[in-house]
Amino acid sequence: MQAKRRKSTKKTKTTKKSKRKTRTASPGAGRGTRDTARKTTRKGSKKKTATRKKTTRARTKRKPAEATEAAGRGRNRPPFPIELHGAEILLHLEDLMHQRILGKDDAVERIATALRVRMTNLDFRPERPNGAFLLVGPPGVGKNEFAYALADILYGDESAVAPIDMRAISTEEDASRLTDTIITGPQPILLEGLLSTPVRRRPHTILLLQGIEHAHPITHRLLQRIIGQGSVDDAQGRVSFEHTILFATCRIPEDETGPASQIGFNRVADTFDERVVEKLKHRFGEEFIEAFEEVIVIPPLTPEDVRRIARYKVDVVLGRLQREKRGVEVSEKVFREFITDQDAERAGAGMLNRTLEKKLLNPLARYLLSNPGERKIKVGIRNGVLFIEPDRPGRDRRTRSAPKA
Repeated sequence: MQAKRRKSTKKTKTTKKSKRKTRTASPGAGRGTRDTARKTTRKGSKKKTATRKKTTRARTKRKPAEATEAAGRGRNRPPFPIELHGAEILLHLEDLMHQRILGKDDAVERIATALRVRMTNLDFRPERPNGAFLLVGPPGVGKNEFAYALADILYGDESAVAPIDMRAISTEEDASRLTDTIITGPQPILLEGLLSTPVRRRPHTILLLQGIEHAHPITHRLLQRIIGQGSVDDAQGRVSFEHTILFATCRIPEDETGPASQIGFNRVADTFDERVVEKLKHRFGEEFIEAFEEVIVIPPLTPEDVRRIARYKVDVVLGRLQREKRGVEVSEKVFREFITDQDAERAGAGMLNRTLEKKLLNPLARYLLSNPGERKIKVGIRNGVLFIEPDRPGRDRRTRSAPKA
């Protein structure tokens, strides 16, 4: 009897050992359980990371533009406003642009119409940029504002604008800086291009080429290829400009836009805009000018337009104070006093920032620092002098002139 019991105990021990062996020896069973999750080997984790790398590489191959943009902005970047409300933004693009661009109804309508067709994917050549516009006009009329307004409307961020001062591209050597180049030697050096690098990092970029009349003719041929074909080759390969919007600004001297005269092949240009366009074709070449989707001649701003722009700029600054629960009300007399008709006609909107900072924002900053407890403030003109005082309805207000700067 004792020998039988010993045999039975041996059997139970062997069965326990076999069960233990089966638990560790079954690699395929119970992959979702905690036991196998704890016992994953390093070899298995390496295989998983390798497969993940393969999948990410495959994704970047399928969608290079989206992958490069995600790398530049981060994986968890917020979606663009155009991605969230694309139909509403494109339908009401003129109204949204008019909130920032004042006194340029014709230019806004032409730009919005072109972008609406392109960004709805109804273009005959979809590989081209979403828009290419040449803005012509005197200084201080707000040519650059079109690019920054669209960046804010479409992408919610003015940093989507890549400005390039074309005065620095006046020679043939300077023109090579627009695209990526490699300096050969024992240790090759990659020089990033002013034009190609922003597009590589962020395909949805708004290019702003300021002062195209100062650029070398090689630059004109490069831009003509980008607008016509939608891509360019450099030291790092091909760069696609499919999702970009291109603005080029140009200033025409006053002596080039004189009275109507005989221009071109026995053709008389009647309107001011036609004369300007004909002069541009004569100066840059007809093919280069016709490559742009729209050539928009912006007339000088009226004094009233300049005051409306000043009001908008001040409202944007005062909006930040409202977040701190401090309200400031500025009367219209302030803008009429500080921005005269002669100043507006001579300098346009270019002098606004300096004038407003010196005459309005500096005294207001001193008042806010001297009266930190005031939450409602009124700014106006009395007897030709700026005054800043607390806005307290129902009480006698003591006039307080602005502190001297």
